[in-house]
Order: sequence, then structure tokens, then C-alpha cells
Amino acid sequence: MLEGNMKVVEAPKDAKKGHIERLLSLGMVMVFIDTRISGVLVPEPFRNNPQLPLNFDYAFGIPDFKIKEEHIEATLEFFHTTQFFCMIPMDAIYAARSEKEIVVFPESIPKELITSMPVATPKVEPEILSPSKKKPKLISLETVLEEASEPNAKLKKKRKAPAKKTTKPHLKLVK
Repeated sequence: MLEGNMKVVEAPKDAKKGHIERLLSLGMVMVFIDTRISGVLVPEPFRNNPQLPLNFDYAFGIPDFKIKEEHIEATLEFFHTTQFFCMIPMDAIYAARSEKEIVVFPESIPKELITSMPVATPKVEPEILSPSKKKPKLISLETVLEEASEPNAKLKKKRKAPAKKTTKPHLKLVK
């Protein structure tokens, strides 16, 4: 679940620039983008990804960081070594997260990520999928936002509590 004090706001897609600038005035902002959208310029390993989070902050001191009406541009660092000039069209941004607020732009959310929203559907007999027709597992937007807010969340979930020892003590009381 999202943190209890986290404010979630839905906004129209034409308000992206204003919301991102407002969040940036408060500190670091994680912007969630669909790299499949036309005009997105990111390093090759990150292309064709419907859920790429990128961090922006005025405090990073990126000389070419600009937020324009139609896109965000900046030279970003990847893998702590590689710098790459990125261009992110506003159409590719579907959420922005600061420390205390998430702004979601529902019109821009990739269809694959809209899995937890209730949708009115007609009653249809379920189709049994053969192995070749299995659908890929999709991750909900809430899961993406949770993982982005805590990068080691998956590791924490996988960790198990240490097993209690049920063996007898090796010392024996002698009277």
C-alpha cells in the first residue's frame, strides 16, 4: 500500500508541466514514463518500456535541464557512469511522485498498467487458455509506485524471518 500520509491527485494531461514544476519546487520528483511513445529519447536498454521511472531535481544542477510545454529535456546519468541526453514528451508522462504527493494523469497511463481499476464488463463464460495463449503478467500502477518509493521493497518481501531452533540443548544438567 501507499504510505498513509501520501497525497494522490488525479490531473488532466494538459496540466502536466504545471504539476511537475510545482513538485520540483519542493524537491526531487520521480517521473514515470512510457518509453514507447513517439519522441521519447532514452538509452537503448530502456526503450520499449511502459514503466520507466526517472528522477529529476533542480538540486542536481543539470545545466541543460528544461521543462517545456511539450517535453522535458536533460542530460541524465545512467548506471552512475553513462550520461545521455534525454527528451521526454509530456504525452509519455503518466505520473509524477514527490516525497509527499503523487500526481497521476489517467489519460496517459499505459493500458497494460490499468489492471486494478474496476471496469463494467458483460458476463462471458471464461475461456480456457492453452499454454500458447497465456497472457503476460502485468504490474498495476500502484505496484510500480510502491516499488519506486522503496527500491528494495522486493528484497524485503522475499526475506524471511530466521527459523526458530527446535533442537534440544546440548548441555545436560547433572546433580
